[in-house]
Amino acid sequence: MKAFNSEKFTRLAAIVLVALELALLPVIHLGTGGADVSACYLAIILIALFALVTLRGERDRRLDLIRLGIAFTLVADYFLVLADDSELEGVLAFIVVQIFYAAYLFVKEERRAVRIVSLAARGALMLSLVVAAFIVLGEGTDPLAVASVIYYGNLVLSCVFAFLLGRGERIFAIGLLLFAMCDIWIGLEVLFSSYLDSNLMDFVYNANYNLPWVFYQPSQVLIALRLCQLKMEN
Repeated sequence: MKAFNSEKFTRLAAIVLVALELALLPVIHLGTGGADVSACYLAIILIALFALVTLRGERDRRLDLIRLGIAFTLVADYFLVLADDSELEGVLAFIVVQIFYAAYLFVKEERRAVRIVSLAARGALMLSLVVAAFIVLGEGTDPLAVASVIYYGNLVLSCVFAFLLGRGERIFAIGLLLFAMCDIWIGLEVLFSSYLDSNLMDFVYNANYNLPWVFYQPSQVLIALRLCQLKMEN
């Protein structure tokens, strides 16, 4: 009966989460006067609260890695959504997020060869991306650029290795894919506006929509719902 009540409670919380996120959707994209910014951060607060709710009746400690990732997502979005001129702090927090997600995927992967490949791929890709950043940006390379390529490279690899885990991690993998799709638009906008002095990507933040959040909000909801799914499995 206790297990049943915990499962029922978690399912109900998931339904409430999805309903509230859908209610915030038009405010995020059409809100004015700061309402859109507040709605964006509130959407992530709801994800973090849901992650806490799923602690009820918890047995699998591996889920804490996802919860810690969500917690640091809340920190990262504080710097990127609410704070001014704190992009570096936000990206550094997102690197921590990807460390936790990478750790979760590593412990979920039972194939030793894939584990070794994942570690080698991360090391090689990080080095390659940092070198590429210096080649492309030259003297314009700064800590934000280096942190951004490290973060995004890890996100892409986590997405790849999540899909390699098969159907069991499909929800988490799709969440990471949407996460990556969000950040590619942000990265391109920052690259063109801050480093290449071009307004080519100004359409990313249109008056009628916030393109990165078209992908980001559902990505975070799916990652949270993976916690719900895991609890049902346990």
